[in-house]
Amino acid sequence: MHRRERTIAKKFERLNVKIAASIEKDGINVDDVLHEDVKQVMEHYGDEILSKHPPDSFPHIFWKQQFQSASLSNAKMASSDD
Repeated sequence: MHRRERTIAKKFERLNVKIAASIEKDGINVDDVLHEDVKQVMEHYGDEILSKHPPDSFPHIFWKQQFQSASLSNAKMASSDD
């Protein structure tokens, strides 16, 4: 069982590295105004969107992760202004 967990952990780490590289290469930065607009839309419609999709569905997971990311980005921006 431990071997399987290690294998999964290694695959997970490789995928994280690939995702980070893809974001670095293809990601875009948005200005603060656009970021806040998108975040407000997500806050306003988040519950409605999440309620329309099962918790284990791609749209549900994707929306939650995007909202969490937007919230973290906002917190990072606020702390970097200090």
